[in-house]
This record gives sequence, C-alpha cells and structure tokens, in this order.
Amino acid sequence: MKPLFIGGTRRDVGKTSLSIGLLHACRRRGIKVGYTKPLGQRPKTVDGRTLHEDALVVSEAMGLSKDHQVEMAVPLPRGRVGKEVHDLHTDDLLAKVRQAYEGARQDHDLVIVEGMGHVGMGSCLKLSAAEVAREIDAKVLLIGGGGIGQAIDNLSLSWDFLRFRGADPIGVILNKVWPQKYSYIKETATRGLANLDIRTFGVLPFEEQLSNPTIRQVHELLDGELLSGWEHEHDLVENTIIAAMAPERMIDYLKPSTLVIVPGDNRANILASLKAHMLGGSDRRLVAGLILTGDLRPDDACVAMFKELRVPVILVPDDTYTAASTFHAATFKIDPNDKQKIEWAICLVAEYIDVDGILEQLAD
Repeated sequence: MKPLFIGGTRRDVGKTSLSIGLLHACRRRGIKVGYTKPLGQRPKTVDGRTLHEDALVVSEAMGLSKDHQVEMAVPLPRGRVGKEVHDLHTDDLLAKVRQAYEGARQDHDLVIVEGMGHVGMGSCLKLSAAEVAREIDAKVLLIGGGGIGQAIDNLSLSWDFLRFRGADPIGVILNKVWPQKYSYIKETATRGLANLDIRTFGVLPFEEQLSNPTIRQVHELLDGELLSGWEHEHDLVENTIIAAMAPERMIDYLKPSTLVIVPGDNRANILASLKAHMLGGSDRRLVAGLILTGDLRPDDACVAMFKELRVPVILVPDDTYTAASTFHAATFKIDPNDKQKIEWAICLVAEYIDVDGILEQLAD
C-alpha cells in the first residue's frame, strides 16, 4: 500500500488525533501499520532518541516499545531553520526523511506519516508537506477546521498548493464541527468541496474533552510549584473560574472538574474551594484543582489540608490576570498519558470517518 501523509490546513487542527484513530482502525482490519513524524519543532530526547511530542503520544496509543519508535529525521529546534537557510542541502534532508520512512516501513503493510503544522510549513527548507509526500510517494489526506465558507477556502488553498508542488491529495476531513450544526455543515461543506472535485472522507464533531488540559499540562504551562495532588496530575480540567467574588457567590459558579484560579492570600475562597472539593464525591469532584497566584504561599495549616485532601494545588508567580490569560490562550494537545483522550480519538474516527474509502485510495 502507498503511505498515507496526514497534512493540515493549520496548526493544531487535529492531525495527531486523526493519526491515532486511523492507526487503530487499520489494526482492527488486520493491517500492519507503522507511523512516523519526520519533521517537527518540538523535539524531545528520550533514552538518547530524538522524538516529536506527537510521536510520543502515538507510541503510547499504539503500545509501541522504545525499539519500534522511529526517530525524527529532521528535528527543527529554535534556531536551526536560520542556519539551514544559509547552507541549504535539501537533498540531504530529504534523504533523512526517506530513511525514517523506510525504518517505519519495515514489517508493515502501511505507514502513516504525520506532517507538521500546515502543509506549507517547511517550504523555507524545501520540505513542505508536498515535498515530503512526493519524496516517499505518499498519498495525502488533508484535515481542516469545521465550517463552510472559510473551511472550504482553506482546504481548497491547501489542496491546490499540494497539487502545484507535485503531491497527490486524495481527499479531506473536516474537524471540530459544532454538534448543534453538524448535519447542516456536513451536508453543505461536502457539497461545496465536491463542487471543487475534492472528496470528503468524513466530518468529525467538536469533542470538548479533547481540548481540555490535564493538571500536569496546566502545571507545566504556568511553570509553578505543585504543592499537593501529584496522584491526580492526569485528571482533566473541564471548566475554569477566577475566584474574585465572595465565597458564597463563587460556589454558585462551580461545575464538575473546575480549575479555580485564586490569589494565594485569599484564604476564604481557598477554603470554600476545598469544602466544595470534599462535597463533590470521589468520582467527579466539582474542583479539579487550584491555581494560587502571586507566589503567595498559604500557611502551613492550609498546605497540610491540601495534602490530606489530595487536591491538586499549584503555586504560580504570576498575578491572577496573567495566569488566567496564559491559561485561556493556550492550546492543549493530547498528552502521552491521556488514555481517556486517546480512546475518544479512536472512537470518533471509527464512527465518523470512511476508513475503507481511504484505504481503497492507497492500493498500489
């Protein structure tokens, strides 16, 4: 089978989630499938091997051993692009991409190759999605945001870019479509893309849980000190409030799995949050955790209470506004330990994507 390259119309559009779902769908059909992400801007060193963050997520979802994880062909840490532009050897870089692909190809019927960012990323090194897909003779599946006008325009632009540069796109996926508009958008966008001779292989509804962060991700984002609740670092945050009102009013705003952002010296709201945490039940508490701002550490009695209740509490140096702004501006990707999110991704692809139609396009 031809390799399948997953390209996006923009960053964080759902390429990794789609890759995970397709990998599992192929396995269920008895297809031996491999995976690689040859280029990327967030390389990680794991046991001496250079891997992309997304590749770590996929490896966890697939249950790959370390020996079967394919290293990044061309890691792009900060500063490397500037150096490469002044001394560009694209053929050497493409050779590394092919080598990574061949490594993933071993003992597999199919290899899914995940692109970085949008399809044009890498053009500065002549390593756009089109060049990479062409080098390994891959078919390209595009994924874009949900909608009608702008969504179709963005997919059409990416489609034409790929074809102009010699790649072979086979169709598209629309992602993150609001459930209340799902039927209308699916019908209208599919028709609009068909008018451009672009085949739609599926439309994925917006699943809010896939965008929710874990306590661990919040901790890393805000670069704070985790005072308690280490055992709940993989719990999801579903809602957020800034506790700037009186305690009795704040309680009214709490929903399941709420992250409470509160000044570290606001003892009344801290205690009210802890009380709500205790009353919420063990299965799904109202309070997922607390962010204490201003680097204002509560007294020892409070910290002891945090630890006794095992509630995640993160002390951060930023003021409340800055911490809240940073949190709300962030995009949270799937973490390798997000088993619940990985399962959601698998289920969405199984239900909403024409996997067999895609596989038919990959026949040699």
